[in-house]
Amino acid sequence: MQTRTTITAAATLLALCGAAFATNYDPTGQAGQYEHTKTTTVVRGSGAATTATIWAPWILPEADAAQNSAVVQVDAQGVPYGAVSTFGGQTNPFRGIAAFGTTDAAGFNGVASNNTFITEGITNRSNSFGELVNDGTAVWRANFAGLEQNNLEFRAPLPWPASTSPVGAGTKVFGAFPGIDDTFGGTAQLGTPGAERFNGTLYTGVAAFDSGTQAIPVGVNVYAGQNNNPNAPFASWLQTGAPVPTIPAGLTSANTRQTQPVVRTLAPDCNPDGELFVMFGVGFSGSSVTGGSARPVYFVIDQVNSSNWSDGFVFIDADGDNDLSTANPDIRFVDHQATGGGTGPFTGGQFSINRRGQVVAVVEDRTVTPRGHSIRLYNPIWDENCNLVGYEAPIDIAVAGQDGIENNINNTTGTTTFTLLPLSGAAIDDNGNVSFTAITEVVTDVNAMGAPVLLGSTNSLFFWHAASDSLHRVVDGGLNGDVLPALNSGPDLKLGFFPVDTASDNFTRAGFSSDGLAMAFCFRNRGAANPAFPGFTPDGGNFVGGASVRGVVVVQLEEPDVSVPCPGDYNNDGVVDFGDLSTVLGAFGSTFDFNDLSLVLSNFGAICE
Repeated sequence: MQTRTTITAAATLLALCGAAFATNYDPTGQAGQYEHTKTTTVVRGSGAATTATIWAPWILPEADAAQNSAVVQVDAQGVPYGAVSTFGGQTNPFRGIAAFGTTDAAGFNGVASNNTFITEGITNRSNSFGELVNDGTAVWRANFAGLEQNNLEFRAPLPWPASTSPVGAGTKVFGAFPGIDDTFGGTAQLGTPGAERFNGTLYTGVAAFDSGTQAIPVGVNVYAGQNNNPNAPFASWLQTGAPVPTIPAGLTSANTRQTQPVVRTLAPDCNPDGELFVMFGVGFSGSSVTGGSARPVYFVIDQVNSSNWSDGFVFIDADGDNDLSTANPDIRFVDHQATGGGTGPFTGGQFSINRRGQVVAVVEDRTVTPRGHSIRLYNPIWDENCNLVGYEAPIDIAVAGQDGIENNINNTTGTTTFTLLPLSGAAIDDNGNVSFTAITEVVTDVNAMGAPVLLGSTNSLFFWHAASDSLHRVVDGGLNGDVLPALNSGPDLKLGFFPVDTASDNFTRAGFSSDGLAMAFCFRNRGAANPAFPGFTPDGGNFVGGASVRGVVVVQLEEPDVSVPCPGDYNNDGVVDFGDLSTVLGAFGSTFDFNDLSLVLSNFGAICE
């Protein structure tokens, strides 16, 4: 039988502030009891459908604890593993950090799909993951309510597979220096960090803002190892040093806002050992333009060294004219609030860079109505000396309003109408594959004033296979979410929705493994218990007796077959017909060209073997 920790017993353990222990936390008795295999739906491109295996290793009652975004990698045996953090709930304020695998049967001694290795007392606040490095090192933002205001912490490696012995708290990136610890009057604000291990040393990057002492450098800082003085980073890109475009007019360096960074080893074919780089967005906040770090207008990609801004850098601007002095502030990238209050700093990154130097990001176009949104891929340009010198024109991986992705989604709460992002969470692995989430179905109504009210949605996880240029719809959650059958006699699990937008528990770049085709994301039920969504119907995640749950889903894909069944069969239905013609014409000029159209027409009517 499954070892089960009851809510009462768990609450007793969690009363110990900062306690560290290793145990399977499963108040529903159903975590790790699901495994489901399905075939992906190819919505565009020449690649064949592939197999997705789905697990739910972490399940909590809906009111038990809110969650921050999940992170995932694949171990040496090809098995996915990852981690998630929680920050309190309504009936049992569970705050802690857990590693997870796939099923109980595959866990430690066959009884643990997850391993809670750090818990915080109910007076403490939260933790939020920034990165799970591909060597197994987990790095997160720690936010306390005691003497220490906040810090960055890591475990090397993440304690998985689960152990029955305590593993201790996280190792702190910052020591007891002024600027962070409350006892020294520190007022620094930190967000979810980026991290990478390079030449044996762990480098941690974070955007910092200090409205009080001004001790910690205000900007993007990278630290090496542990016990760092936060005021003396290894490298720093100061807010005041960022180049400010002449448009929008009237802005100065004081209006500059930087996103949380990605720290990554870039290792192109010409330099297999690689060099350490940092990537972050730059936006502006002021009377002439809003958005700040949540809507950066350009990205900086720069080598991590002592020169920083002074030795030049590579940039990608959202408006695509390769000229920062003529930036159009109405075309922006999408990220999240980097520092400050609310849930913004607890959210993971919405853009990503891989070891090849390829960049993927969400782009928002405010020059059109409704706003345009797309997932774009940027390929790097390396010179003859293996220096990164720029980026090619972007490739659209997905566009809202196409491929079954909704557009122009609005919801009214009270008297305010919000426009929801139709897609988010752009992530890229080291092979150039891309994953993201998108809204694929909506059910709406209007209130007494005729304003739109969103009653429910189906949200989907997508995967773009680089080798075959094919877009796959992998997993659905929400109104028409996938149903995972139980491995035992327990109830089946209908997946609740997983956020599309910059919520604290949405899919982020760290939810996509660097090389193993694994993904992890949080799902939740949105019913009356969530006041942020009044009127939303419970649309998934229902459990025994109608109770709602939230949890983590892990997905692993088989490598898609790059062979084409026959020329011109772009939707892989075994025949070249009007469906293929529609597929090509629907994405003509972006994904398909005259050669693709010619293949369809010359093979029209062919039946594939």
